[in-house]
Amino acid sequence: MVDKKLKTINTDIIIVGAGLVGIAAAVSLATKSDGKTYRIVLVDQKSPNTALTDADSLNQWDSRIYAITPSSVNWLKALGVWQLMDTSRITAINAMHIYGDAYHQTGNSQLQLNASDANVQNLGFIVENQQLIHALWQQLQGLDIEVVTGVACESLTITAQKATLTLVNQQEINAELVVAADGVDSWVRTQANIAVKNKSYQQTAIVANFSCENSHQGIARQWFGSVASGADSILAFLPLPNNHISIVWSVATEKAQQLLNLNGDDFIKQVSLLSGNTLGALKLVTARLNFPLHQQSCARLISERVVLVGDAAHQVHPLAGQGVNLGFRDGMALERVLMKSTSIYNLASNRNLREYERVRSADVMSMVQLTDGLNQLFAAENSVIKKVRNWGLSKINQQLFMKKMLIQQAIH
Repeated sequence: MVDKKLKTINTDIIIVGAGLVGIAAAVSLATKSDGKTYRIVLVDQKSPNTALTDADSLNQWDSRIYAITPSSVNWLKALGVWQLMDTSRITAINAMHIYGDAYHQTGNSQLQLNASDANVQNLGFIVENQQLIHALWQQLQGLDIEVVTGVACESLTITAQKATLTLVNQQEINAELVVAADGVDSWVRTQANIAVKNKSYQQTAIVANFSCENSHQGIARQWFGSVASGADSILAFLPLPNNHISIVWSVATEKAQQLLNLNGDDFIKQVSLLSGNTLGALKLVTARLNFPLHQQSCARLISERVVLVGDAAHQVHPLAGQGVNLGFRDGMALERVLMKSTSIYNLASNRNLREYERVRSADVMSMVQLTDGLNQLFAAENSVIKKVRNWGLSKINQQLFMKKMLIQQAIH
């Protein structure tokens, strides 16, 4: 917390935003690598969630879940974070089954991606938000990182010599570099005058957890189809421990509101209808949450003494489940770039900043194009396009080399 004397803090790196990506970046840059470590100050206007230290809260199901790729897991292991996770709350993804809108009529139009197809152990892991952030906080507290929470930012001043972050209580923090990890409405990004392009999908994602009658077998399932009203939707079943699943149902916002207004039993009927009762009887075990879906891209990922990571840098459609992995890859890239610096005084050099942007821009653009393209493809009502996309799923399902390529992309 903030020192009562409100003395000026001098540090190497300020990270604004204590979400998953911000904490992970703080841990990675404060953890010794090749004998190098940096002084970090982590700032967030919110106070830490007390539920993170409450065992009863951690035992409750969390509707917010993430599909973590093997490469992200390896990074979290290197940071000492994954080892702190409760293994009983982690579920390996053994396969991904994707169904087109003709599947229920013909039994075709499906794509099955099995870990064994690419000779890998699994395709990733499903974890709950509170479980992962709890492990990150545990690791953070064991490091020499100064944490300033419960105080909002007031101004950011950039000079040739330093960056100065002033908080609303007038405390000043000086640093060589500022990392913006403060989300889609990033305050730091605004202060750095980085332009943002925002595209609304006019869709809302509904998330909730269920217990299932039948075993999910560690399979992540996704249906592209139509709900009863004819509205296009994408329904994902993500495996959780003890025969539970989490759903992410992306649907037109107007239809989403109708679904949210249904009572629990009627909502379950709609989920079962679109999924073809694949897992038998379902029972809601959490409240339904919802959030609007947008695609957001930034004109730049850097500014003078500023880098963007996580949702501050990009936001993509959740149909590929890659949002948090993109953010973790931002952290990995930043760590690699900064660890090559010969001195703390060149952390924010043009060379470092440009290298970070170059490395991350291609990956981000590729994921933006993939998720946006898939969303448009499966939202198209043209009968010819519908036939082609359903044929395409079945055709790819017959080509092992194509499936291997898709799996390698998915586990990146």
